Amino acid sequence: MRKLITFILIIVLSVGGYASPKKSFEIKRGVNLSHWLSQRGENTPSIQDGMSATDFSRIARAGFDHVRLPIDEEVLWQENGQKNKEAFSYLHKGIEWALKNDLRVIVDLHIVRSHYFNAGNEGKKNSLWEKPEAQTHFLALWQDLVQELKGYSTSDVAYEIMNEPTAPNHEDWNKLVEKAYQIIRKVEKERVIVIGSNMWQGVDTFQYLKVPQGDEFILLSCHFYEPFLLSHYQAGWTEFGKYQGNVHYPGYLVSKDEFDSLSADDKKLVARWRTTPWNRETLSAFLSKAKRVADEKGLNLYCGEFGIYEKAPIESALKWYADVISVFDSLNIAWAKWDYKGGFGIYTSQNQQKKDLLKVLMSGSGKKVVVGETPVYLDTRKPLELRVKDALNRMTVEEKTRLSYADGRFSTPGCARLGIPGLMYSDGPHGVRAEICWNSWDYAGWTNDSCTAFPALTCLASTWNPSLSKAYGTAIGEEARYRHKNVLLGPGVNIYRTPLNGRNFEYMGEDPFLAARMCVPYIQGVQENGVAACVKHYALNNQEHWRNHIDVQVSDRALYEIYLPAFKAAIEEGKSWTIMGAYNKVRGTHAAHNKLLNNDILKGEWGFDGCVVTDWGAAHDTYEAAMYGLDLELGTFTNGLTSNSSLGYDSYYLGNAYLQMVKEGKVPMEVVNDKAARVLRLIFRTAMNDNGKLFHF
Repeated sequence: MRKLITFILIIVLSVGGYASPKKSFEIKRGVNLSHWLSQRGENTPSIQDGMSATDFSRIARAGFDHVRLPIDEEVLWQENGQKNKEAFSYLHKGIEWALKNDLRVIVDLHIVRSHYFNAGNEGKKNSLWEKPEAQTHFLALWQDLVQELKGYSTSDVAYEIMNEPTAPNHEDWNKLVEKAYQIIRKVEKERVIVIGSNMWQGVDTFQYLKVPQGDEFILLSCHFYEPFLLSHYQAGWTEFGKYQGNVHYPGYLVSKDEFDSLSADDKKLVARWRTTPWNRETLSAFLSKAKRVADEKGLNLYCGEFGIYEKAPIESALKWYADVISVFDSLNIAWAKWDYKGGFGIYTSQNQQKKDLLKVLMSGSGKKVVVGETPVYLDTRKPLELRVKDALNRMTVEEKTRLSYADGRFSTPGCARLGIPGLMYSDGPHGVRAEICWNSWDYAGWTNDSCTAFPALTCLASTWNPSLSKAYGTAIGEEARYRHKNVLLGPGVNIYRTPLNGRNFEYMGEDPFLAARMCVPYIQGVQENGVAACVKHYALNNQEHWRNHIDVQVSDRALYEIYLPAFKAAIEEGKSWTIMGAYNKVRGTHAAHNKLLNNDILKGEWGFDGCVVTDWGAAHDTYEAAMYGLDLELGTFTNGLTSNSSLGYDSYYLGNAYLQMVKEGKVPMEVVNDKAARVLRLIFRTAMNDNGKLFHF
């Protein structure tokens, strides 16, 4: 009965470790429904006639999967703050028509009385950034909207805080975003919130955008109309309204001969557009600015508006659209075309479909953006390598290199921005070490800190009993997990070369075969608990005297037949997740960053996919550490010794000096990515391994 209860408990805990599937908000291709509930002019059809169920059906049949629905304060609210009931009824009709056609909806608060994105160009002024009462009123609008729309599924409807903010200071917009975000989150925890950067959501200002951290239900949005001379060619409300010259894409927008024939006024107008040839690469460089910021924040990117005004040359416009769609696909950006039936529309104002334009828009693969879904790297149900790849794609160079050196005596960092935890290490092969202080070698003096003192490994090896070794590893792994340790620094498998070696007691004897047979089950037992074994000290660390500088000269036969078999078995059979580089040199190079040992044999011949870590103070050179297989530097201080030091972790060999070499091109990015991938693999196998939950007491 007791075994049955234990089995049921384990099953329950295992199932409980996974979150129930979330309803995510998925979009890839969309269109803006402009001039219906927003930007209504004198000649705009009535709200009743502006859109109908037929329009939404037509949009869906054309291949779109969502609509961006701009709304204006003056359309939905009267000046006294009362709702315009008829306008709100059509907002609901629009959402319902969309949902009936399987279209998602982004409700965009487009223009408010205190803010109009084009006010500056029309000689007007926005009071939203100057008057606290205007911001209070803006937030009240969102309180109204949340109450009005909260009944719709979070997988169907998203909110965009405001269209194209033009705050005089980027921080003014960031602060307003935070306030609006809190208004929405107070009521709806999992509603997708779309947020763009200050100054028309341009890609150049994305670097200044701040959004709440750790919220997977945020979608970043940019708008893209570059080059403006082409996208707003002869648009009457812009500076190009009276431009009489030509424009071309791709290449230089205005040729030299064309420029020479322009009037003086037109020359001044287009002079700045003549310096750069425009092509797919140029467009990609622009959009990549926003994409990099989104990646750094671990969020998806959406282009909420892009398009070319109808007066631009059709051939050039279609080529531009084709390149933009190609860039969107390559950068995994979902998009919404501006607009449906306006001057940028996919239909004319007479309801005629622009077939060539639609064909180009649908020519891409359409990269689906999924917001609110558990990121792959956080999903323990996903294959390990997919998780590693996803995390790498989200990390900056600085975050990748930071994974490779310690932040405490027995700890290394993760990536806090992405919610990836660091790792805790502990000696040793015979029992989990008593807790020491974070930045010194003094014992912490915990009164609740205890462990079992297991027999030394030389005693374990003398039993010639692999089953006992497995039980030993399982037991010590359970204690390590209970003590919240992720990496256990053992077993030691160096061969007894001299009886005077001060650490022979923690190794598994002088017989390579015996050491190999006994270390494999030990490693397997430890790692069944979600704790990494760290086989050590690789390699030829066979004496303590002069251990930091002795240079071991060994023949290939002795190396492969005597000193490597236990390590090889640990990697190939035991599947050890980490291995510790030794203090000594081997054939002239320190073992911790030795090309022969690490790159050629360990990672090459044996196919090791885990981490090479240093013994404390075993690294000696930044370039060798970077290029010759060291993945994680532990315990090395600014003087290269293991003595106490102030917080000098950035001065490690794989600290700032390593990052600088990467930035200077002396260390290739493939090396950086390989090291970071190995550390991530270790973190996912241990600190982010659900299996470990079964062994918490």
